Amino acid sequence: MSPDGSAAGRYSVLVRLFELINKANEEQQLSLLKYLHQGNLSSPLFKCIIDMSHEEQLALLVQLKEMSFDEMPEKTITLDERESARTPCFLAVDYQAEDSKHTKHILDISTGGVFIETIEPIAVGQEITLNFAFPESQEPLKVSGKIIWRNPKGIGVKFTGITDQQVDRIKKYIAQKEQP
Repeated sequence: MSPDGSAAGRYSVLVRLFELINKANEEQQLSLLKYLHQGNLSSPLFKCIIDMSHEEQLALLVQLKEMSFDEMPEKTITLDERESARTPCFLAVDYQAEDSKHTKHILDISTGGVFIETIEPIAVGQEITLNFAFPESQEPLKVSGKIIWRNPKGIGVKFTGITDQQVDRIKKYIAQKEQP
């Protein structure tokens, strides 16, 4: 931005931002988009990135990609370890872990737990409270859980506080999804 804060200064920053994005490869653009979508980049950080040389920008994108995937080892749960089979879905979920609140998506569900797509740095073992609703119902489910595993794509949550009525609602939703 120009010293006087003029529109021309703001425009040049935007032009440089678009140039940076256009020069990045598809994988780097996707990585940047994920960070933007999560709200992890602020305006001052954008300006700092824009002011970097092209080589520094590419190096930063490589580092961001490595951080988001190398810090968390991938863990796979086998079907033998899981108490009940998961059903694919796409449900909005609001969840709270410690003092942080997030809105993400549940990608699969069972009567025992869910998988939530997120890159938030939430630790395994942490208690979590979930609020979500099924499409046919306006009444949300509020369920307690515990993060039992995580990988670069999200977290596996095992329900720890679920009522029989909530289990029945999940079973009904799963049965409806499995109908042709």
